[in-house]
Amino acid sequence: MQFALALLADAVAAAEQAQPDEAINLTLLVEKTLEGADSAEARDARAAARLVRAGQLRVLGEVAAAEATYRSVIADCTGDPEVELRYRVTAAYANVIQLRAGFGTVDEAASLAAELVELRGADREQSIRELVALEREGIVLRYLEAGRDDEAIAAAEQLVAALAESDVAADRLHVARALTNGGLALRRLGREAEVLSVFQKVIARYGAETGAVATNPPELNALVVRAIAECALIAAARDAEGALFIADSALDTYRVAEETDGSAELAGELLRLRVLRARFLGGSGRREDALAAYDEVIAECAGAPDELRRALAELAARDRAFFAG
Repeated sequence: MQFALALLADAVAAAEQAQPDEAINLTLLVEKTLEGADSAEARDARAAARLVRAGQLRVLGEVAAAEATYRSVIADCTGDPEVELRYRVTAAYANVIQLRAGFGTVDEAASLAAELVELRGADREQSIRELVALEREGIVLRYLEAGRDDEAIAAAEQLVAALAESDVAADRLHVARALTNGGLALRRLGREAEVLSVFQKVIARYGAETGAVATNPPELNALVVRAIAECALIAAARDAEGALFIADSALDTYRVAEETDGSAELAGELLRLRVLRARFLGGSGRREDALAAYDEVIAECAGAPDELRRALAELAARDRAFFAG
């Protein structure tokens, strides 16, 4: 057994060193060494070797062989009660879902994700629950990318229902992302009242009034700021001053969090909110203040290397030109 584990470690090292052929050969040796062995440790090492081999086949572009190898883990290990094997099966499912999404159809990926939820959705092991949640979240995004907004909303609602009562930080983040993605799909469908309701849920669950700003992970605070921005945009259609108040309050609250954690996600959402704030100033008739606010954003983003800041600078410049006349 120790020899097989040493071979497996060598295979992992070869994969990390971008030596796919060597890694594949070593995983085959692992399985040959373990022929006939049926201990939990041997079953786990066999499954781990196949996952490494499948990953390296993907690197080589051998998609069909990679998928077949992942599926062999699912076929051989699904009934195994050991935590390690349950995790291996979940990881194999996740990879097949990704392959079907990339080389098949969204429906194939969604069907496999539903199988995975049925099999492992109620697993008590958090690492397994996390993999399942990530794949469910991926299906929501793939529906969004395909323009299938109703299905994206349904998938997001199912994910929220599954994790809404969890206090685990990772689960809270999944819920916030699912609500956000569902809200974006609703917005594309023009269902404004539901959009507002969904983003208000994000704010109510995770926003400043819960006292969680200091303890939220940065990405969760970023999602709250995004939700506030979406609510402010809806408010601006009727009350630009009210939208401006919403934006100012959020900026005052979340700039402190930005200074503390230095999160790129939160910084990006706050910058986007500043662009919207300038728009609200213009909508309130405060033209000079709006132009100055746009100028601040444009100057801050000048020559920025990241795509988000460049895009926001362009948005600010377009908005500024509108108000400048």
